[in-house]
Amino acid sequence: MAGFREDFYARIGRDYHENMENSFLYGYVKTKRENNLRLCLKEEYYCLADTAASRKKYVRFLVKALLSDKSLSASLEKINSLQKLLDSISFAAEGLDEASRLAMRSELETELEAVKHAEDRSCGDRLRMLDKYMDKCQASESVIGIDADIESLRHISSELLDSFEFDGEKKNPYVELMSSYLDFYYGIISGSGYVRRLLEFWSGSSKYIPDKKALSHFIEFGKRTFGKDVFDGCGRAAVRLEKLRQIGKTDRAGFDMAADMFFDTEFLDKLTENLQRDILTIDVNTLLYDAGFSNGGRPRKKDKSMDIMDAYFRYVGDNPFSGGTGYVEIPGGYTTWDEYYNACDNVRDRLNSDKRASAYQNVFMPMWIDNDTGGGIFLIGKRQFAENADVRLASNCEFGVVYFYGTDGGSAFEFSAFQEGTFDENVFPGMSEAVSWFRNYDYKADSMEEYRRYNGDAPAGCPEVFLKYFKGYDNVKAEVADISGEVTGNSALYGDVDESDIRDTLEAFDREQEEKERKKRLRMTFQSPKIK
Repeated sequence: MAGFREDFYARIGRDYHENMENSFLYGYVKTKRENNLRLCLKEEYYCLADTAASRKKYVRFLVKALLSDKSLSASLEKINSLQKLLDSISFAAEGLDEASRLAMRSELETELEAVKHAEDRSCGDRLRMLDKYMDKCQASESVIGIDADIESLRHISSELLDSFEFDGEKKNPYVELMSSYLDFYYGIISGSGYVRRLLEFWSGSSKYIPDKKALSHFIEFGKRTFGKDVFDGCGRAAVRLEKLRQIGKTDRAGFDMAADMFFDTEFLDKLTENLQRDILTIDVNTLLYDAGFSNGGRPRKKDKSMDIMDAYFRYVGDNPFSGGTGYVEIPGGYTTWDEYYNACDNVRDRLNSDKRASAYQNVFMPMWIDNDTGGGIFLIGKRQFAENADVRLASNCEFGVVYFYGTDGGSAFEFSAFQEGTFDENVFPGMSEAVSWFRNYDYKADSMEEYRRYNGDAPAGCPEVFLKYFKGYDNVKAEVADISGEVTGNSALYGDVDESDIRDTLEAFDREQEEKERKKRLRMTFQSPKIK
């Protein structure tokens, strides 16, 4: 096992040095840092809107966060505003008539009553009951709505951010930097406030002092604002930045006024991006060194966690020991679809965070594409919905479906919100639900039927991968099933063969090909000659 471990780290180490920011390891470390609860909480909290859909989504996030973070879950009874939040949570059947309500699963009804009348239980017990209930509602596609008082949500969020330390953030420069940047990005602090935060950051983490170009910008700011001799006697870059920090503390008003005029948003964004990269690069190199990749193969630390290996198997394909099949590349280097869907929700919420940003009302972005139809889930702006689907949005943009419907009228695709009139946010509360809806609705079948109607019969010798787009696809499938027909003595290729049998045969063939391709990739990864 030790040999396998050494080989594993040697491979991901070589991949990192060859591909750097596009490597698995860089993406893995970045994802781990970005998943810190302080950063996630700020992202969700700053995008929280006083709408039923937004409050419902935030309640679910908050319950999961409180129970999953080790530091918070051990301190639930110390969160002063938690009791008030739990008392403010309400439940309601969304759009159900009496008959439908009575038809709901009795188990859910029983658990709902238990959650409603749990005032005498501890906050931890109530949270766990609520979490279990919400999970079962989601699994059974229940339409019981969960809501909470917006002020209670804001109060507990502020208390958590101001008074508690989250798991994994202590001595974590990435979290310290990005926490301040999120405050700046969402307008919680000004540009000058962010500059002062950066100077505080460098005061405690001098190894992340910026490159010469960015540093010269700060030096120029100091000389223009406080005199050419302001840095006299300050030799090293760290000492000069510390001098600026001290000035910012003693003359805050003058410092802020000058900084807001001198530092533009574009510079601060780019600076943060570079600092982000520097921190992650050091983290990756430290991880590899600890694993023995850069110090003669002797691990400095013993990491008993299998997280990195599990993430790697998700990245390259399924774990060969799990019995799974198939390989799907997730966009953007994310290691799970949930992470990618969260990123989709994130960009939607950011675009909607300022309703006055009318430029975002023309947004049209592909988020998830079905390989067969070319259609999928798009982020679609308010004006696009109004003009093309007769749907009215209160926000700047929402998720919708784009699909092929034919070339009549000069356009080949149209999009839909699965509704008319005023957009109901509860239809697509998030990216995950939108993709699930697309997969389970009949738009794919309709699109494939339209493709076949326009394309006619397949040409002779057509590659098999494209046969599904031609009119005779059902008959072609029957021909592929000819071998099994001969084995069973069935000679009727078109009329008497059960279509489900043909489909099963084709699907089995596809699975076999996918499995061969997956094994080939894994052999290239793990069975090639050992790296020296």
